[in-house]
Amino acid sequence: MTTNIYDIPESKLASDSRWSIDKSDFLIFVDDTGCEKIIFENNVACMFAGNGRLIDIWKEWILNPNRGEKPPVETENVAVVICMVSTVSNKLIFEHGQGIQIEDARFAGTGAIHAYSCWFTNRNAEQAVISAIKSDCYSGGTVKYFDCKSKINNLKNSANIDQVHSELAMRGSVMYKNNENRFISIKDAASNDPSVANVLSDLQSGAIAANAPCDAMYNKWPEEKIKELHSVLDEYFPIN
Repeated sequence: MTTNIYDIPESKLASDSRWSIDKSDFLIFVDDTGCEKIIFENNVACMFAGNGRLIDIWKEWILNPNRGEKPPVETENVAVVICMVSTVSNKLIFEHGQGIQIEDARFAGTGAIHAYSCWFTNRNAEQAVISAIKSDCYSGGTVKYFDCKSKINNLKNSANIDQVHSELAMRGSVMYKNNENRFISIKDAASNDPSVANVLSDLQSGAIAANAPCDAMYNKWPEEKIKELHSVLDEYFPIN
């Protein structure tokens, strides 16, 4: 699923690179697609979790110089989770849905508690994501980061969610929950398991999307948080 960290003293964002689809009996996932959970535009670094389709819509809106109406924050009982940092002031300018909030850091995703435990000891965002990946089977792939002070990063942002779905269908893996240490290629799993084949069919039709899941993606946004977000967007991402 996902692990997101914002290290406040270092002003560094870090995340894993796994996108997944969680079902009752199995998890389908793909890593290192080039579709990042962190983007940078207009001196603002943004980190996302939650519904993959909504994340994609938000990323496209922020990166588009000809922005139109602000995107929705939720749809069909799923939502987007957002953390925004100014690279001018190196301050947190907006957050919603962070699972763990302490004075010096924010954490989101299924790996949040594991990342927090490591970060509290080592104070290293990337190391904390690596630790979460080792402990949380729902997090994985290359650790992605963005240093808000220096703007040094390893982000690609070369793919959108539809390309994630294509990658997932070609080289994704399936983990059955009765054996979390065993991974099967999605092609092999789909040929033997109709449930996996149905997920692939739903992906192709657009009925479902891969996610970077966290608890807050199932919570409704309060109206005051939407107003706060829009106020921040008006300041940092004005509509032309």
